[in-house]
Amino acid sequence: IARAATIQSETKQILNEVAAAELQQILFSKDNSLLIDELLKLPKSKQNLVVRYWITQSGFINPSDKKLKHIFSDVVDAGEDSQPLLEWQGAQVRRFQNRLYIMAPVADHDPSTVINWDGKKALNVPSLGITINPDQFPQDEQPVTVRFRQGGESIKLAKRGSISLKNLFQEQQIPPWMRSRLPLIFVEDKLVKVIGLKQ
Repeated sequence: IARAATIQSETKQILNEVAAAELQQILFSKDNSLLIDELLKLPKSKQNLVVRYWITQSGFINPSDKKLKHIFSDVVDAGEDSQPLLEWQGAQVRRFQNRLYIMAPVADHDPSTVINWDGKKALNVPSLGITINPDQFPQDEQPVTVRFRQGGESIKLAKRGSISLKNLFQEQQIPPWMRSRLPLIFVEDKLVKVIGLKQ
């Protein structure tokens, strides 16, 4: 029994080393997403191995064999224009364009929320689990409100002029499920900053 356990442990370690090496080739480290086209170039057995390793290394519970199959059939194989979502205990897998994302379940958030802010003290947004600091937008201007995307917003950028948020989100490849969750800083009804975007 002890020998069998040792062999099992060594086998697991070898498989983890293989998975780790393959993962480095298909991981977009900036946001911990997987490059789907690169994933699909691997043999099927390695695809399963790498996805399981990615999930557990990201801190989530390993999915059942049935869930793993659905990750591929329902999410990986979905069209690039679709927004598939697969959930299991404490985890969500989503696809956007050519990338596969793993995350904790997204908390409820009402994008119609409007928050009045003095712009001087740090502002906590409980529904998003984030804090907005005063140094994240132009100072000494009032009144300040924090809003969220409703559609049709635009912002004036240095050297570029006015651009719609829709185009800005597309340029910076912001996943659809995040677009209504990025705080918009308004000064006297003028959008001056989008928290989380390069501007």
